[in-house]
Amino acid sequence: MAEPALNSFVASALGARLGGWTVSAEATRTLTEAGLQPDIVIETGAAPVVIETEYLPAHSVEEDAISRIGQTLASTGRAIEVAVAVRLPAALGEIAPVDLFASVASRDDLEWCAWIEGADAVRFPASGWLSGDVNSLAGFVETVAISERRIAAAADAFQSGVAQAAGRLRESLLGSESEPVLDKIAAALHQRDSEQTTLMAVAVLANAFVFQNALAGVHGTPTLAESRSDTGVFSAGSVSDAWQEILAINYWPVFAVARDILAPVPQAPAQQLLAQLAETVERLSGSGAASVQDLAGQMFGRLIADRKFLATFYTLPASAALLAELAVSQLDERVAWNDMIAVGRLRVADFACGTGTLLSAAHRRIASRVRRANAADGTDASKRLHHAFMEDILIGCDIMPAAVHLTATMLSAAHPATPFGDTNIHLMPYGYPDGDKSQPATIGALELLGDERVPSLFGTGRRRSSGHGDISDNGNGEVGFVVDDSTIDLAIQNPPFTRPNGPEASRLGVPIPSFAGFDTSEAEQRAMTERLRRLYRAGDRPAAAGHAGLATNFIDLAHAKLRTGGVLALVVPATVVSGDAWAATRALLARAYRDITVVTISSGGSNDRSFSADTGMAEALIVATKREHECDEADAAAHEIEWVSLRRRPVNPADAIGMADAISAEKTAVSEFLKVGESEIGCRIAAPLAEGGCAHTSEPAVAAAASRLRTGHLLLPRLHSFEVPIVALGDLGRAGPHHGIFANKQVLTGPNGWPRRDDHGMPVYNGIFDVSRPLPLGRVVEYPALWAHDAASGREAQIVVEPDRDLRPWPAHVERAPELWREATRLHINRDFQLNSQMLGACITPKRCLGGRAWPSFVAKEAAWEQPLALWANTTLGLIGHWWVGTRQQNGRAMLSIRLLPELPALDCTAMTAEQLGTLDQVFNEFSQRTLLPANEAWRDATRHALDEALLCDSLALHHAGGVSRSDFLESLGALREAWCNEPTVHGDKPTAPL
Repeated sequence: MAEPALNSFVASALGARLGGWTVSAEATRTLTEAGLQPDIVIETGAAPVVIETEYLPAHSVEEDAISRIGQTLASTGRAIEVAVAVRLPAALGEIAPVDLFASVASRDDLEWCAWIEGADAVRFPASGWLSGDVNSLAGFVETVAISERRIAAAADAFQSGVAQAAGRLRESLLGSESEPVLDKIAAALHQRDSEQTTLMAVAVLANAFVFQNALAGVHGTPTLAESRSDTGVFSAGSVSDAWQEILAINYWPVFAVARDILAPVPQAPAQQLLAQLAETVERLSGSGAASVQDLAGQMFGRLIADRKFLATFYTLPASAALLAELAVSQLDERVAWNDMIAVGRLRVADFACGTGTLLSAAHRRIASRVRRANAADGTDASKRLHHAFMEDILIGCDIMPAAVHLTATMLSAAHPATPFGDTNIHLMPYGYPDGDKSQPATIGALELLGDERVPSLFGTGRRRSSGHGDISDNGNGEVGFVVDDSTIDLAIQNPPFTRPNGPEASRLGVPIPSFAGFDTSEAEQRAMTERLRRLYRAGDRPAAAGHAGLATNFIDLAHAKLRTGGVLALVVPATVVSGDAWAATRALLARAYRDITVVTISSGGSNDRSFSADTGMAEALIVATKREHECDEADAAAHEIEWVSLRRRPVNPADAIGMADAISAEKTAVSEFLKVGESEIGCRIAAPLAEGGCAHTSEPAVAAAASRLRTGHLLLPRLHSFEVPIVALGDLGRAGPHHGIFANKQVLTGPNGWPRRDDHGMPVYNGIFDVSRPLPLGRVVEYPALWAHDAASGREAQIVVEPDRDLRPWPAHVERAPELWREATRLHINRDFQLNSQMLGACITPKRCLGGRAWPSFVAKEAAWEQPLALWANTTLGLIGHWWVGTRQQNGRAMLSIRLLPELPALDCTAMTAEQLGTLDQVFNEFSQRTLLPANEAWRDATRHALDEALLCDSLALHHAGGVSRSDFLESLGALREAWCNEPTVHGDKPTAPL
């Protein structure tokens, strides 16, 4: 069969799977350029997509596709930004026409790629071809059709227009008799007046205009032009009348709050405000922003000024698509997507929904499956379920009124012409209701942690967005927002991660940052903290047992609400993989979940390793399915999970879905590289959850070597694994005194609550020493300490490092100081190891001293072990072990908590004879004053190479233990060393990485 005839069948198959889009094949005069006729054209309501097809070997199909970029669709005047090249199996040309539609639908060997508009057309995937069936092709077209460039440009223009309009509005009202209007606007959002509140309010108005533009002509909805008054201006009255017409149909989540914001604005400033917003929105009307739901979400994410304490960092749309696809794919095994009743019973929740990005992404991934599974009926099945999505399936909670309304707006924008009833998008109470201290303080969605039957959960003033208006649960039984335990199928969230006593507390004078949003008072914050504590029951083993902050409380909430087989999907700080504060979270995941996937990014800068906007720190995606029964600790510890390290975060939804498909594909080895097409996107490693070092690792061989090292085995490239004398550092001694105890400047209080004073009237501190005095080089003092880093001066370039602080006991603690001094030692471990600028994993001081914040001391069981342990810590293997155990929140840096210190792989000094220890002391004397390069430059550090050979070969004869020659051993060690130095989390994008 000729390709033109086949294209009609392909177009028909795609049209059945792309709900709401018009798909045509071989249509003449489709493009404005004369004589050009694309194979298939898909009109999306925004930028059109062209598909060019060709039977294999399809030598010219990509050239044809590229030629379509930038051409203009005759019917709409819109330029083509995306062209898809499809290679068809030659066997389709032999199928009889009567069987062709079914054959096209059943083939799973279609191949495709896309070319996307840019400065130069960009290919996706960068190399190779994607493959699959027509469902997969339709899903690809659906995601690649979203113009990220237009969305970003529209968001920039939208933000600029809103900011200018908000600034002019405040300028016109401040200092005038109309200034109280600002308080009325704030009241419509249940907030206090501020620049941020005005920005949010004006954004809600602009959002209403965007949605009105999308609705124009549906149900007689007035256009923006029809919202002008008879004199042609945008008066508050004419716009309110237009919105009232819309409200008579439905859409209260969008227009009711906008109407309430607009109502108090005087006529003159209202005209100016509305005219500017209308102009902004009309300029954006061709971007397709409303139809893809992302514009307002991006803009709101940029405008929220209180994000530090509310920690509502905006999940990037592509990241949301990746997480949602990974999560929904875990539902595939138990949900029949062609069963509309079963789909209608699903419950998907985000208990910290923010602007709705994650809920919207989950909605899209589910809706996409529903459309594909029900393609045979010729209609968009997801549209038929829209009311169910809005009223029942999707559940969202937040404490920001504008964000809650925006979430409802984004979700309803999937099918703006389809009305709905009450949503399950809830505004949660936060703090004292209306400032009334006689009422219990509330803590947002975390109120749901309590037993649903507890009376205090009712009548708390919750509001939810409805198709017919905001509904208030006022205690009279009108509405009860209850999420029963074990009822949620998918809990997807990027929870707040402020800590209860983070550094921002002292820096900004905020007592309890976890509850410092919206200017809550100190008393309010303490009442909220107590409320949260009371919601936990004795005997629970919650994720929040650590000090990681509110994120762990939201994980506990999601865990309680998930049913067996339900999926947990999270965006959390990357410290979750090994940080002390997250230990209880990891324990919960290990014992209560299966099919766990942890996704991190192994690229250069810290900003590039986040999945959210503006966090400035590394993040992780976690997806897991809840077990029917929790397993015991032994089974939990042994269970392997999937560690995925991406080379970069996804750049758009199509990229995200491609990555998700690669991650979800059946694994072929314990560790392997992942590809989209022929483009390598990262690697996957199967290892227990306790092996947090797998996160952010770009080379599986490095991960394997580091992991085996902790078990006393050495695995070098091209060599078999063999046993080496390695144990956990904690087996050889204990960490010395914690600086947080002996240097704590917290003032103690007496029985009366007043600060304690000593006999001289000085405050009595909890800590023993004043640690502020520097110690000049060479001076002998009573209590020396090695406290801080100073790599830049060269002080830390050799293994022997001089102490830098003169500790002076506070008068009240003079008698306690000698007791602490008994723990002084010469061996100190680098706790904050900046791998790309610091040289030492551990050091030796010339004489005993105390260890400080950067250099905690380690008290070995035998003093004779101190120098060998310091030597080992500075070999290549010692550096790798340090990096593996440490947390890597920032690139080029491995951080150790005091608890993690004993987990470092160390030389087993108990296995050394006195002669061997003597030999090691000789090696120490040889290398103690030799200058080392920063750890990430180990690949070219001659001193480090010589130390490796002297310790590992001359002293320990590890090459003999491995049954290989010295040269083969050193060559393999060199390969591992260079691979480790090439890890982005080691070099941190510095130019000193290997070439």
